[in-house]
Amino acid sequence: MGLLDQVNRLTDGKARLGNNVYCTLANYPALFIAWMQLGSYLFRHSSLPPRKREKMILRTAALSAGCYPFAQHVGIGRECGLKETDLAGVLVGPTDPYWQEADQWLLTAADELIAGNAIADLTWNDLRSILSVRQCLDLVATVAFYRLAAWTLNVCRTPFEDKQTSLVPSSVCGPKFPDLTAYRGAPASPSWHQNTGRLTY
Repeated sequence: MGLLDQVNRLTDGKARLGNNVYCTLANYPALFIAWMQLGSYLFRHSSLPPRKREKMILRTAALSAGCYPFAQHVGIGRECGLKETDLAGVLVGPTDPYWQEADQWLLTAADELIAGNAIADLTWNDLRSILSVRQCLDLVATVAFYRLAAWTLNVCRTPFEDKQTSLVPSSVCGPKFPDLTAYRGAPASPSWHQNTGRLTY
């Protein structure tokens, strides 16, 4: 079975194979298929309701400077019923008074995973009052996968699709770079190009 046939089978024929994310991953077919297996599950078969799933994806992308996945999921989030106030609240995070308590718990979980690599017991208990164990684990896997997506697409300099630049606020792009001088010498200064979503040196 060819690569595109495998991808179409994993996505029920719904993959937009011309998108730049797929063009990037197609350079490494074995990883592409493994990626699509997990990604397709989390996007199409997750036990999380779509609106909750999209909030987790967008918050993770925002915290990970994931311009490409953020741009993709702004549109998907809208299709799942997210309003412009939801999208704005995702950028602020769980402290935004706009959110109801249950949404605060979801966004707090994403923040804790990104910042501390775990979920606090109190947050887990709050989540368990509104989610099943399976849903909680799907939540963790969603954050992990879209953190990976942000890293991979940033490293590969994967550009936006046409007309997506306007979907990504400047606060999402422009990742901070650690001081590498101790072991790599002084790095060149990168700059983030809003029009392409690429880093240049």
